[in-house]
Amino acid sequence: MLKAKKNSTKSSVRADSSASRGNAQEITADYWLILEKDTEADIDDLIEFKGLRLKIIGLHVRFSIRGEHDHTEALCKIWNEADDD
Repeated sequence: MLKAKKNSTKSSVRADSSASRGNAQEITADYWLILEKDTEADIDDLIEFKGLRLKIIGLHVRFSIRGEHDHTEALCKIWNEADDD
């Protein structure tokens, strides 16, 4: 597990090629987990790790240079039952 605390900020890069001066919103995560390739996980699943309860908000499959599934990155936020919809 790698901890990656990020802040929610608007990107200064324009979201489109027009002159709209728009901003892009980025997904933010409290924790970034590296899951083994055979781990079954999905968006909105809960993970408990060393007393922390985390909710998966994003999954990204990563491949080796040979094109084989190597691992999956899970973006997670700290889960609070009161905050859950």
